[in-house]
Amino acid sequence: MRTLGIIAALFVAVLFTSCGNKGNVKVEGGQASGLEGEWNVLAINGKALESDSAGFVPYIGIDLQSSRVYCFAGCNRMSATVKVEDTGVLQFGQPMSTMMYCPNIDLEKSLMNAMSEVATFKFIGEGAALLDKEGKQIVTLQKKASFASLSDLNGSWNIVAVNGKSVSKKLEKKPTLTFDIAAGKVFGNTSCNNLNGLVVSLEGSRNSLKFENVATTMMACEDMSTETEVLSSLERVESFGILKNGNLALFSAEGNILLELKK
Repeated sequence: MRTLGIIAALFVAVLFTSCGNKGNVKVEGGQASGLEGEWNVLAINGKALESDSAGFVPYIGIDLQSSRVYCFAGCNRMSATVKVEDTGVLQFGQPMSTMMYCPNIDLEKSLMNAMSEVATFKFIGEGAALLDKEGKQIVTLQKKASFASLSDLNGSWNIVAVNGKSVSKKLEKKPTLTFDIAAGKVFGNTSCNNLNGLVVSLEGSRNSLKFENVATTMMACEDMSTETEVLSSLERVESFGILKNGNLALFSAEGNILLELKK
Protein backbone atom coordinates (compact mmCIF):
# COMPACT_ATOMS: atom_id res chain seq x y z
CA MET A 1 0.00 0.00 0.00
CA ARG A 2 2.90 2.35 0.78
CA THR A 3 4.30 1.74 -2.74
CA LEU A 4 0.94 2.67 -4.25
CA GLY A 5 0.94 5.81 -2.11
CA ILE A 6 4.37 6.85 -3.37
CA ILE A 7 3.29 6.24 -6.98
CA ALA A 8 0.17 8.33 -6.43
CA ALA A 9 2.17 11.17 -4.91
CA LEU A 10 4.68 11.12 -7.75
CA PHE A 11 1.83 11.18 -10.26
CA VAL A 12 0.36 14.25 -8.58
CA ALA A 13 3.77 15.93 -8.39
CA VAL A 14 4.41 15.39 -12.11
CA LEU A 15 1.02 16.83 -13.06
CA PHE A 16 1.25 19.84 -10.76
CA THR A 17 4.84 20.48 -11.83
CA SER A 18 3.63 20.39 -15.41
CA CYS A 19 1.25 23.18 -14.48
CA GLY A 20 4.05 25.13 -12.82
CA ASN A 21 6.44 24.61 -15.70
CA LYS A 22 4.01 26.23 -18.08
CA GLY A 23 5.27 29.34 -16.36
CA ASN A 24 2.68 31.97 -15.74
CA VAL A 25 -1.05 32.27 -15.43
CA LYS A 26 -2.29 35.55 -16.80
CA VAL A 27 -4.95 37.39 -14.82
CA GLU A 28 -8.03 38.23 -16.87
CA GLY A 29 -11.27 39.95 -15.92
CA GLY A 30 -10.15 41.29 -12.55
CA GLN A 31 -7.35 41.90 -10.08
CA ALA A 32 -5.14 39.18 -8.61
CA SER A 33 -6.43 40.02 -5.13
CA GLY A 34 -9.82 38.69 -6.22
CA LEU A 35 -8.30 35.20 -6.22
CA GLU A 36 -7.67 35.27 -2.49
CA GLY A 37 -9.59 32.66 -0.53
CA GLU A 38 -10.85 29.13 -1.00
CA TRP A 39 -12.81 27.98 -4.05
CA ASN A 40 -15.05 24.94 -4.53
CA VAL A 41 -14.49 23.05 -7.77
CA LEU A 42 -17.90 22.81 -9.45
CA ALA A 43 -16.92 21.24 -12.77
CA ILE A 44 -13.92 19.74 -14.57
CA ASN A 45 -13.87 19.81 -18.38
CA GLY A 46 -17.56 20.67 -18.44
CA LYS A 47 -18.58 17.76 -16.20
CA ALA A 48 -20.33 18.90 -13.04
CA LEU A 49 -19.05 17.38 -9.79
CA GLU A 50 -21.51 16.01 -7.28
CA SER A 51 -20.83 16.29 -3.56
CA ASP A 52 -20.50 13.06 -1.62
CA SER A 53 -22.82 11.93 1.17
CA ALA A 54 -21.02 14.23 3.61
CA GLY A 55 -21.38 17.23 1.29
CA PHE A 56 -17.70 17.32 0.31
CA VAL A 57 -16.51 18.86 -2.97
CA PRO A 58 -12.87 19.41 -4.03
CA TYR A 59 -11.47 22.85 -3.34
CA ILE A 60 -8.54 25.10 -4.17
CA GLY A 61 -7.10 27.73 -1.84
CA ILE A 62 -5.03 30.72 -2.96
CA ASP A 63 -3.25 32.70 -0.24
CA LEU A 64 -1.34 35.60 -1.78
CA GLN A 65 -0.24 36.87 1.63
CA SER A 66 1.86 33.78 2.27
CA SER A 67 2.45 33.09 -1.46
CA ARG A 68 0.82 29.66 -1.26
CA VAL A 69 -1.68 27.70 -3.33
CA TYR A 70 -3.16 24.42 -2.12
CA CYS A 71 -5.87 22.00 -3.14
CA PHE A 72 -7.69 18.95 -1.80
CA ALA A 73 -9.80 16.51 -3.79
CA GLY A 74 -10.53 14.07 -0.99
CA CYS A 75 -7.27 12.14 -0.81
CA ASN A 76 -3.89 13.89 -0.89
CA ARG A 77 -3.21 17.43 0.26
CA MET A 78 -1.18 19.36 -2.27
CA SER A 79 0.44 22.77 -2.01
CA ALA A 80 2.95 24.94 -3.86
CA THR A 81 4.35 28.43 -3.72
CA VAL A 82 2.72 31.10 -5.84
CA LYS A 83 4.37 34.31 -6.98
CA VAL A 84 2.45 37.39 -8.07
CA GLU A 85 4.25 39.78 -10.39
CA ASP A 86 3.49 43.45 -10.99
CA THR A 87 2.07 42.56 -14.40
CA GLY A 88 -0.72 40.55 -12.76
CA VAL A 89 0.87 37.19 -13.47
CA LEU A 90 0.91 34.14 -11.17
CA GLN A 91 3.75 31.63 -11.14
CA PHE A 92 3.50 28.30 -9.36
CA GLY A 93 6.51 26.68 -7.71
CA GLN A 94 7.51 23.08 -7.00
CA PRO A 95 4.55 21.22 -5.44
CA MET A 96 4.46 19.18 -2.26
CA SER A 97 1.97 16.40 -1.60
CA THR A 98 0.98 13.82 0.98
CA MET A 99 1.48 10.23 -0.15
CA MET A 100 -1.79 8.34 0.20
CA TYR A 101 -3.63 6.12 -2.24
CA CYS A 102 -7.42 6.35 -1.88
CA PRO A 103 -10.50 4.85 -3.56
CA ASN A 104 -11.37 8.29 -4.99
CA ILE A 105 -7.91 8.91 -6.48
CA ASP A 106 -9.44 9.22 -9.98
CA LEU A 107 -11.12 12.50 -9.03
CA GLU A 108 -7.78 13.82 -7.79
CA LYS A 109 -6.07 12.76 -11.03
CA SER A 110 -8.81 14.43 -13.06
CA LEU A 111 -8.39 17.71 -11.20
CA MET A 112 -4.61 17.62 -11.44
CA ASN A 113 -4.78 16.79 -15.15
CA ALA A 114 -7.02 19.81 -15.69
CA MET A 115 -4.79 22.08 -13.62
CA SER A 116 -1.78 21.01 -15.64
CA GLU A 117 -3.48 22.49 -18.71
CA VAL A 118 -4.37 25.86 -17.16
CA ALA A 119 -3.02 28.84 -19.07
CA THR A 120 -5.33 31.70 -18.02
CA PHE A 121 -8.31 32.39 -15.83
CA LYS A 122 -11.16 34.85 -15.66
CA PHE A 123 -13.84 35.89 -13.23
CA ILE A 124 -17.40 34.95 -14.15
CA GLY A 125 -20.03 36.65 -12.03
CA GLU A 126 -19.20 35.62 -8.46
CA GLY A 127 -17.13 32.66 -9.60
CA ALA A 128 -14.03 32.01 -11.66
CA ALA A 129 -13.00 29.81 -14.56
CA LEU A 130 -9.63 28.27 -15.31
CA LEU A 131 -8.93 28.13 -19.04
CA ASP A 132 -6.43 26.26 -21.21
CA LYS A 133 -4.22 27.97 -23.79
CA GLU A 134 -7.02 27.71 -26.36
CA GLY A 135 -9.39 29.57 -24.06
CA LYS A 136 -11.45 26.47 -23.24
CA GLN A 137 -12.99 26.46 -19.76
CA ILE A 138 -11.58 23.40 -18.00
CA VAL A 139 -12.24 24.10 -14.30
CA THR A 140 -15.22 26.00 -12.91
CA LEU A 141 -14.86 27.52 -9.44
CA GLN A 142 -17.26 29.00 -6.92
CA LYS A 143 -16.05 31.09 -3.98
CA LYS A 144 -16.18 28.99 -0.84
CA ALA A 145 -14.86 31.44 1.74
CA SER A 146 -12.69 34.52 2.07
CA PHE A 147 -9.71 34.67 4.38
CA ALA A 148 -9.89 36.64 7.61
CA SER A 149 -7.38 37.44 10.33
CA LEU A 150 -7.60 35.80 13.73
CA SER A 151 -8.41 39.18 15.27
CA ASP A 152 -11.59 39.26 13.17
CA LEU A 153 -12.87 36.41 15.33
CA ASN A 154 -12.86 38.52 18.50
CA GLY A 155 -16.20 39.05 20.18
CA SER A 156 -19.40 37.07 20.58
CA TRP A 157 -21.04 35.00 17.83
CA ASN A 158 -24.32 33.12 17.69
CA ILE A 159 -24.07 29.59 16.31
CA VAL A 160 -26.75 29.59 13.60
CA ALA A 161 -26.05 26.23 11.95
CA VAL A 162 -24.37 22.95 12.89
CA ASN A 163 -23.28 20.52 10.17
CA GLY A 164 -25.40 22.38 7.65
CA LYS A 165 -28.59 22.32 9.75
CA SER A 166 -30.06 25.54 11.14
CA VAL A 167 -30.17 25.75 14.93
CA SER A 168 -33.70 25.49 16.27
CA LYS A 169 -35.25 28.78 17.34
CA LYS A 170 -37.14 26.90 20.05
CA LEU A 171 -34.03 26.34 22.16
CA GLU A 172 -34.21 28.00 25.56
CA LYS A 173 -30.63 29.24 25.18
CA LYS A 174 -28.90 30.18 21.93
CA PRO A 175 -25.56 28.39 21.42
CA THR A 176 -22.76 30.95 21.29
CA LEU A 177 -18.99 31.29 21.03
CA THR A 178 -16.98 34.27 22.29
CA PHE A 179 -13.36 34.62 21.16
CA ASP A 180 -10.56 36.38 23.03
CA ILE A 181 -7.72 35.90 20.57
CA ALA A 182 -5.13 37.87 22.56
CA ALA A 183 -5.65 35.50 25.48
CA GLY A 184 -5.99 32.47 23.20
CA LYS A 185 -9.33 31.54 24.76
CA VAL A 186 -12.89 30.78 23.75
CA PHE A 187 -16.02 30.92 25.89
CA GLY A 188 -19.63 30.21 25.11
CA ASN A 189 -22.76 28.16 25.59
CA THR A 190 -23.75 24.88 23.97
CA SER A 191 -27.51 25.67 24.33
CA CYS A 192 -27.35 23.92 27.69
CA ASN A 193 -23.96 24.20 29.41
CA ASN A 194 -21.35 26.92 29.48
CA LEU A 195 -18.05 26.06 27.82
CA ASN A 196 -14.50 27.35 27.77
CA GLY A 197 -11.30 26.28 26.08
CA LEU A 198 -8.19 27.29 24.18
CA VAL A 199 -7.88 28.62 20.64
CA VAL A 200 -4.82 27.51 18.66
CA SER A 201 -3.63 28.52 15.19
CA LEU A 202 -0.75 26.77 13.46
CA GLU A 203 2.07 29.09 12.43
CA GLY A 204 2.41 29.48 8.69
CA SER A 205 -1.21 28.54 7.97
CA ARG A 206 -3.28 31.67 7.57
CA ASN A 207 -6.71 30.20 8.26
CA SER A 208 -5.71 27.47 10.72
CA LEU A 209 -7.90 27.16 13.83
CA LYS A 210 -8.23 24.46 16.47
CA PHE A 211 -9.94 24.20 19.83
CA GLU A 212 -8.19 22.47 22.71
CA ASN A 213 -9.03 21.58 26.32
CA VAL A 214 -12.71 22.43 25.86
CA ALA A 215 -14.61 21.91 29.12
CA THR A 216 -18.25 22.48 30.06
CA THR A 217 -20.43 22.76 33.11
CA MET A 218 -22.40 19.62 33.96
CA MET A 219 -26.08 20.53 33.80
CA ALA A 220 -28.63 18.14 32.32
CA CYS A 221 -31.13 19.67 29.90
CA GLU A 222 -34.26 18.34 28.27
CA ASP A 223 -32.67 18.44 24.81
CA MET A 224 -28.94 17.66 24.72
CA SER A 225 -28.70 16.96 20.98
CA THR A 226 -27.53 20.44 19.99
CA GLU A 227 -24.88 20.43 22.71
CA THR A 228 -23.61 17.04 21.55
CA GLU A 229 -23.31 18.23 17.95
CA VAL A 230 -21.63 21.52 18.90
CA LEU A 231 -19.01 19.83 21.08
CA SER A 232 -18.38 17.12 18.49
CA SER A 233 -17.93 19.78 15.79
CA LEU A 234 -15.51 21.84 17.89
CA GLU A 235 -13.25 18.78 18.19
CA ARG A 236 -13.02 18.54 14.39
CA VAL A 237 -12.44 22.20 13.47
CA GLU A 238 -9.24 22.77 11.48
CA SER A 239 -9.76 26.14 9.73
CA PHE A 240 -12.04 29.14 9.36
CA GLY A 241 -13.23 31.62 6.75
CA ILE A 242 -15.84 34.25 5.99
CA LEU A 243 -18.82 33.22 3.87
CA LYS A 244 -20.53 35.34 1.22
CA ASN A 245 -23.25 36.29 3.73
CA GLY A 246 -20.63 37.62 6.16
CA ASN A 247 -21.00 34.75 8.58
CA LEU A 248 -18.02 32.95 10.07
CA ALA A 249 -17.55 29.33 8.98
CA LEU A 250 -15.53 26.76 10.92
CA PHE A 251 -14.33 23.97 8.63
CA SER A 252 -13.27 20.36 9.10
CA ALA A 253 -10.01 18.99 7.69
CA GLU A 254 -12.01 17.89 4.64
CA GLY A 255 -13.30 21.43 4.09
CA ASN A 256 -16.89 20.83 5.20
CA ILE A 257 -18.65 23.54 7.21
CA LEU A 258 -19.07 22.25 10.77
CA LEU A 259 -20.33 25.44 12.42
CA GLU A 260 -21.72 28.66 10.97
CA LEU A 261 -21.63 31.69 13.28
CA LYS A 262 -23.23 35.13 13.04
CA LYS A 263 -22.53 38.26 15.07
